[in-house]
Amino acid sequence: MRFATTILAGILLLGGAATADTPALAKKAEVFAHDLQERFLFDGQVMCKRRLPTSARPFASFNMPDNAYMTGMYLGALSFEYDATNSNDARARARDALNALELLCTVSGQPGLLARAAVPMDAEWYDDGIWRESPDGEYRWRGDVSSDQMTGVFFGLAYAYLHTASGPEKRRIAAMASALVDHLERNDWRIVGYDGEPTQWGRYDPEYVSKVEPMNALLLLQHLKVTAYVTDLPKYHALYERMAFDEGYAEIAVNARRLRGPFPVNHSDDVLLYLAYAPLLSLMDEGREAEAYIASLRRTWEGDADTPGAKAERNPFFELITRHYLAPYFPDDYAELVEGDEAILAPLREFPFRMKWNRDTIEAYAAQFGFDADEPVISEEPGEGEAVPYDRHAKSWSALVGNPYEAGDNTADAATEYNGHDYLLSYWLARQLGVAGPSD
Repeated sequence: MRFATTILAGILLLGGAATADTPALAKKAEVFAHDLQERFLFDGQVMCKRRLPTSARPFASFNMPDNAYMTGMYLGALSFEYDATNSNDARARARDALNALELLCTVSGQPGLLARAAVPMDAEWYDDGIWRESPDGEYRWRGDVSSDQMTGVFFGLAYAYLHTASGPEKRRIAAMASALVDHLERNDWRIVGYDGEPTQWGRYDPEYVSKVEPMNALLLLQHLKVTAYVTDLPKYHALYERMAFDEGYAEIAVNARRLRGPFPVNHSDDVLLYLAYAPLLSLMDEGREAEAYIASLRRTWEGDADTPGAKAERNPFFELITRHYLAPYFPDDYAELVEGDEAILAPLREFPFRMKWNRDTIEAYAAQFGFDADEPVISEEPGEGEAVPYDRHAKSWSALVGNPYEAGDNTADAATEYNGHDYLLSYWLARQLGVAGPSD
């Protein structure tokens, strides 16, 4: 699919919306999936921020710092969808996303050097990143890749391997994962860019994780564990064991989340933690692996006296993973997760289309899919210090990474619209885990 150029803009008016019905969760997923496929996909690669045309730039463009990260999460969501529904369409879209990740893993021409994004040389294009031409002259690609991008990619590769990949696709996943890890190993656990210099946010070396960013110990272990699993080669099993236990990364990863009051500096780090936790906990063995990762997840979830944990954020993606992997170890402590399906689904019921789109877009889809364009605010006003419900958030490229304690206007027209990958990831995980059903 080429870049879409439809101009959709307007103002959302909430007059009279208090009595409007909200779409069912499955209907929202259908609409968000349709929009993502129509306006935010380029040959399987997920674009993030769709900037509407202007007089100076008469075509829709996409800010693309996070294509690899977002395509990996989208591949994970499609894998959950396929596992929940056995949908051939979901599997076909997962295949397209996997093809896109393979392009991002190889377009630089340097083995194991991931690209943030790639577009054909002849595409209408506007972006503020550092771009280079591919060796074959067919693409330009965005560099300065980070640990964020790697974490999203490995998340997608893990769940595609588990749920959607055929035999040949599994071999391709193994080749991608091993090339990415080999790049890190030969560069002393750093992402080294096209210019031969380490990228700004691509460090996993022992000094960095022990003194600066313990989260990256957990992220590297995600990369290594997934690679060991999908290749099943002694080299990668040994490499994982060495870094996790001989080099102490599993112990460092227990303190992966920064806890300093009143809130963590960057809530997007919480998403990275959970993108790492999910495959690590899916693939771990009982014993010292489980001890380290369960301790890390519990610390992230609960926080401390100065810093609220992820529990306070009302994030359905976090809650679903915590419920599935942590609650069985401590059922008495987390009874509200074990018994609280509706509480976990409440943020998805509140999740409004207006967080992503302008009025004209919502009205067009309301007519096409049969829902009320005047979305109500269905949540209660939060108390002081409580997380803000999603229907009171500002417009956002990702509801998962924004400050959950900050309200904002989501009713006004905007120059940029966003895709619903965050809703789709949470919804299809809920379906895959049996927390939500097709009629919810």
